[in-house]
Parts: sequence; structure tokens; C-alpha cells
Amino acid sequence: MYRYLPSSRPLYHRALLASTDDAWYTVTFVAEEVHDSHRTLPRALLLGCLLVTVLYVLTNVAYLLVLPLDQIAAVPENRVAERVAVALFGKIGSTLVIAAILASTFGCLNGLILGGARVCYAMAREGLFFRHCARLHARKTPVVALLYQGVWSMVLALSGSYSELLTYSTFASVLFSGLTVAAVYRLRWSQPERPRPYRCWGYPVTPAVYLAISLAFLVYVIRGDPQATMLGLLLVLSGVPFYLAWKGRAVKPTWRHLAILACVALAAGGGRTAAADAQAAAPLERSYWIHASLAPIAQKGYWGPGFPAAVAASDAEIRNAARLLTGPYAANRLYLVYHHEIPLDEAERAFASWRRHCPANVQIVPTLLLRMYDPAQSTVFAPDELRRLAVFLRPTVGGGQMAVYDVQPRREQGPSLEYLAKQCPGGLIRVGIQPDERIGPPFLAAVQDTWSGLCHGKSNADWQSPGFGAERLRQWVGQRNAQRRPVAWDLIVVAWDYAATARGGYPGYDDAARNMPLPAGRNRLAAEEIRRGAEAGCLAGFSSDLLILQANSRSPAHDGARASFYQTLRRGEVYRGYYGVPFQEIVAIFSRL
Repeated sequence: MYRYLPSSRPLYHRALLASTDDAWYTVTFVAEEVHDSHRTLPRALLLGCLLVTVLYVLTNVAYLLVLPLDQIAAVPENRVAERVAVALFGKIGSTLVIAAILASTFGCLNGLILGGARVCYAMAREGLFFRHCARLHARKTPVVALLYQGVWSMVLALSGSYSELLTYSTFASVLFSGLTVAAVYRLRWSQPERPRPYRCWGYPVTPAVYLAISLAFLVYVIRGDPQATMLGLLLVLSGVPFYLAWKGRAVKPTWRHLAILACVALAAGGGRTAAADAQAAAPLERSYWIHASLAPIAQKGYWGPGFPAAVAASDAEIRNAARLLTGPYAANRLYLVYHHEIPLDEAERAFASWRRHCPANVQIVPTLLLRMYDPAQSTVFAPDELRRLAVFLRPTVGGGQMAVYDVQPRREQGPSLEYLAKQCPGGLIRVGIQPDERIGPPFLAAVQDTWSGLCHGKSNADWQSPGFGAERLRQWVGQRNAQRRPVAWDLIVVAWDYAATARGGYPGYDDAARNMPLPAGRNRLAAEEIRRGAEAGCLAGFSSDLLILQANSRSPAHDGARASFYQTLRRGEVYRGYYGVPFQEIVAIFSRL
């Protein structure tokens, strides 16, 4: 079955990936019903595994032929198949991948339903499960066992914890596969005269190799998620009392039924808790949007083409900033914004400095503004400039990933966006997307602007009142859940002027000299609301707009030019200025994540 696997714990997910071919032996569950089984089953197992292996290898070769390795590594949530399909077939590629997943799912279910019920039937026939599960339909199918399996499957599906169930079952599956192979040695020793229509090829070496590989995978799974694997082991061990009870007939049927129902209830309730805990514990994006140039005043290419070029930071100043942002400020991703405020040569030098001075596990995402905010909405980059940037930035700095910055909704980006989309077939990230905008091609993920929601309310009690910011934020989270795209949510440092209204409504202007810090505790409350409401797969993490912090902090009414936020970064000094309280609150949230 096709499965998206996050890439934050590589050893663990290699083991999970191995389990995607786990059902290869399910055909043996119907051995009793197969003609000439001692010849048919080995052939089915061998040919089936070879076919799946060939298809898997050829699929990965196709991935590598379509997308460079650096782009594959940067694909969010490892949705490589979708990216390749979109690159080959356009928008219909996503639909084709969904159809392939559905076909694979139904094919897998066919085999699992066929084989799983036979296990319950065989156990019941030997007195190790409810006796009536051994009943056969007139067509010789284990109808009661199929009904039991269907009911239990529905319980697991409604638990909403597929990822956790996969984790629990992977450990047990690899463990029992190894025990099954180890049984070959025991049977050869304890029952040497037993008829063996099929004899293990390469015995005793091949079983030993299998056991060694199984042991390695068990270690990988335990190292990747020890808590979940121990829960999986406990789940397996919980069956021991039932086995002993059925084998010894020590428990009356009524109590056995009650015990089974209790386990069902615990699994259903525990599954939901595990799903929530897994999302809460999953590694999340902790990012900042910041000028690659660290220019104190960056107007050229933003407000219009006629402004003078800005002054870029030196390599030493970028080193100081990188150390702060990825160290004390706890970032694991930086959206480096560039809009031609400095010449291309200087921009390439600045981007290279950022990549050199940031740790390898911190992702650098080159983020371009494509249209200015002047009345003509002028294009920022000429075609040859954009081509030069893309050729330099994608492989050198961004690992194949790029983003587009725009804080105004639904602006037509023109040929510049079309060109970037072709250069990044794996998809782009939209930074600064507004709440009422949909995330659509060529964007597969976004960083959402939340300013109007987080600012709305003078006190935190006001913010949580009906009709104020918290209610609006919950609506936005619900809308993003419906779109099923990963979103990083902007945490706010700069709020609007609260002196103009009684309860902190929007004053009708955005003035750097009059704006105020966001009330203490607001970002924490907002982050809790988002994590509580965001569904699995829809919460990429949290981000913060440092462009707006720089623009407001340099106002003479606040920190002034020499003590502005970018200047503290250049000097390698921790920022404790006018907006220090909400900024340090964001840093604390990032550190806890």
C-alpha cells in the first residue's frame, strides 16, 4: 500500500518502509484451500515478491529521472509520487496518484480480508477463539470470522489513529516473522522425520540471514519510537491471558466476551488519544521570514523600482545572525526574502553566506517577491534575472525548494510564477498567504498571515470573547483543515495601535510609529488554539514575520535605527527592545517545540 512517511526520524521510517511489503506471506493463510499447495505456494511467494520488488525499484528509478535528488529530499511529507505525477502530467497528476492509491488500497484489502478471517477460523477450530467463528457458510467461507473481522476493522478505522496502529503493528509483525523463521530450526531439531514437501533453500544460512535483518529492523524501530514500540509489544502480550484462558478453559464464555469488549473500548479510546499525542509530539516547523540582505531599509523592488539599493550585511554579520536565529531563537527553517533590494551579485553572496553559516539540518528556503507594491504592480525580476536566480538558488541554497512572498491576496503573478513553477516541479511554498485565499497549484504548502486575527483584542480576555480574534482564528484553522494542505501559522510580534479603540478593534491604520507589541501571552494562546484545532497533516508548524518587526522597531518612536531588530542580528546581540516581550514569547514557543 502507498504510504506517506514523514522524514524526521530516518532510521525508524526505514523500518516502517520495510513493513509496506509485509503482507507477502498472507497467501499462506489459505494454504488449506489451494490445490497442489506444496508447489503453488512457493511459486506464488517467490513470483509475487519478485514482481513487487521490480515495480518498486522501477518506480524509484522513475522518480530519480524526473526529479533531482535534492528536490526529492525537500518534498514536504515525502509526497514524491504526487510531485513526479504533477511534473509529468500537470494538475491531473494528483488525481492519477489518488486513483493509484485507491487501487492499491482495495487490492491490499482484498488479500487481507481473504487471509485474516482464515486465521480467526483456524484458531476457533482449534479451540483458541470463539467456537462459532469456526462455522462455514454453504459456500465454504468462514462467514462468522469475516463478520468479526469487519466489526474490528471498523473500530480501528473509527479510532482515527492509522499512523499509530502502523507503528504498533510493525514491531509485532517483524518480531513474529523472525520467530516464524526461527521455528524452522526448532522443527528441524525436534521433528527431524516430519515430511517436508518444501525444504528451505540454503538452510541453515538463509534463515540466519533473515533473522539478522529482522533483528536490525527491530533495533531501528525501537530507536525510532521506543514508546510506541513498547506499546505495541504490550498490546501483543495482552493476548497471552486470553490464550491461556481459551487453552485451559479457565474463564467462562461470558467473562471472555466482556474481556474482549473491554479491550475494544480501550483500543477505540486509546487510539484517539494516541493520534492526538502523536500530532502533539511530531516535529514542527519553526521558521522566520527575514530579508536575506538584512538591509535596515529595503524599499527598492518592494514599494517600487525607483528607490536606492540597500546596504547588504557582511559575511561576518550574516554569521552572527545565523547563529542567533538557529541557536537561541530556535529556528529550523528560514525563509530568506529577496526583492532586488541589493544587486544580484550581492544577493548570491548573501544567500551563500546564510547556507554556509546555518547548520545543515536548518532548511534555507529562498523566497522571492515577484510583483512590487507600487500602483503599477511592477515585475521585480526580468526573465534573465529570474533565470539566473533559479539556477543559483535551487541547488546551492534551497535544496530544490523555493517560496513566493506576497501579503496581498489573489494578485496575478504573471510569467515569473509560471517560470518558477517549471523550475520547481515539486511545488512552491506561498509565504504570507491571506486567510481567505486557497492554497492551489503551483503551491503545495503555505505560511499564513494571521495579523488581523491575533491582534483583535486589547486584552487576552477581549481576544477570547465571541466575535474577536480567537473565534476568527478557529474559523481559519477549520478552513485550512478542509483544504488538506500543510500550513505554518504566523505568530505575531507587532500589533496595531490599541489606544484608538476601547477593546482593541482595528483602528483603521497601520502606523509604525503608533503600533504596539502584541499583548503578553497572546501567542501562546494562539498556538494552543491552532494545535488543538488543526488536523493531522494540516499543521506544518509555526513561523514569524521578522520583516514587519524590523520595519516597526527602527521607528524613532521605538528602538531607532541603531537598535532595530536587524542591527541586533548583525551584531549578534539578543533583541530586548520595544517588541522584546512578544518576540521572546515566540522564541520560548519555538524552543518548547
